[in-house]
Amino acid sequence: MENEKKETKPAIIVNNVSMRFKISTGNVSGLKEFIINKISHKSTYRKFYALRNVSFEVNKGEVVGIIGTNGSGKSTLLRIISGALKPTSGNVVVDRRKIQLLTLGTGFDSELTARENVYLNGAIIGYSKEFLDANYDKIVEFAELQNFMDEKVKNFSSGMVSRLGFAIATAGKNADILILDEVLSVGDEFFKEKSMKRIKEMIHSGATVLIVSHSLSTIKENCTKVIWLNKGKLMMIGRPKKVCDAYSRMNVPGAIKTKSARKSDSSKAAQNAAKKNVQKAAQGRDNQGKTVRKLGFIKKGNDFILVKNGVPDLKFTGLINIYEAWWYVVEGRLNLEYTGLVYNAGFYWYVSRGKIDVTFSGKVMHEGKEYIVKLGKALG
Repeated sequence: MENEKKETKPAIIVNNVSMRFKISTGNVSGLKEFIINKISHKSTYRKFYALRNVSFEVNKGEVVGIIGTNGSGKSTLLRIISGALKPTSGNVVVDRRKIQLLTLGTGFDSELTARENVYLNGAIIGYSKEFLDANYDKIVEFAELQNFMDEKVKNFSSGMVSRLGFAIATAGKNADILILDEVLSVGDEFFKEKSMKRIKEMIHSGATVLIVSHSLSTIKENCTKVIWLNKGKLMMIGRPKKVCDAYSRMNVPGAIKTKSARKSDSSKAAQNAAKKNVQKAAQGRDNQGKTVRKLGFIKKGNDFILVKNGVPDLKFTGLINIYEAWWYVVEGRLNLEYTGLVYNAGFYWYVSRGKIDVTFSGKVMHEGKEYIVKLGKALG
């Protein structure tokens, strides 16, 4: 009877977890100014909650997807579960000796060669030198970088870095608890297919799995349960299709607006202008008035659907260049509600009302971290 009780105990228990960060409101130019402000008590901060009172359980063998827009607290939650962060309040019950956290590019040094980064990154993940020696050739072969391992990583494209990071992260034996943080969209289409095959093998190995991904199709296909976070709060938990459909309805044009958006005439005007531009572009006409259907948007109800070669692409999530602008698309639908950072081609980009704003410069919070943005591109 005691053994049966142990078997039914959840693999992960998250109890009323909150995570608060202190964000500086001053524009400090250097260490000297920071120390002077600190001593003279001139430093001011504001509180930012990345997570608020989040609770759930994950049973042994479950594959749980975690979804939400950028800045909703997904990665912060994974870091707390893995033990990399300590929550401000609440607690997590889990055997962290059984956890393997897979995230791309952690600990890469751009001044070192790819060969040196295999050992650096591998050591940070937790691999021994003996393991890396034995599996080095397999890592290089999977990353398809046989002729580039003595090059410095700073000379690599973002795709090459992602491939190397993925190959290192997935080289080890499967742990009892797998945490996959945005590792499902790597490299070109051919490499994505190969990496997805490896991830599916890991997912269906019998381990308990947590997956963070912006690809709702991947979440629906592989998960037994889905958790939806929005601005640090638990919005919904349940069956994949039900939760993903509810999330999609909240993140397409025509969805519920924030209070500030409802109150702001300028926000409404900006959104309406963006919609008109897209409606005009969605007609599929070029500057000469000729119909173009190879790549564009078509209006369907309140949604703007991405079309490739005349066929709707409801699997695409990310930034796409159409009509001389970069647009943010989620599951094939243009998201004109979203404002914040979006990862693409190795960098974070500032998106305003669903479109990259190359005129914006300033500070932006993303996943509990403050980024400096210059002309639409996050630095560092």
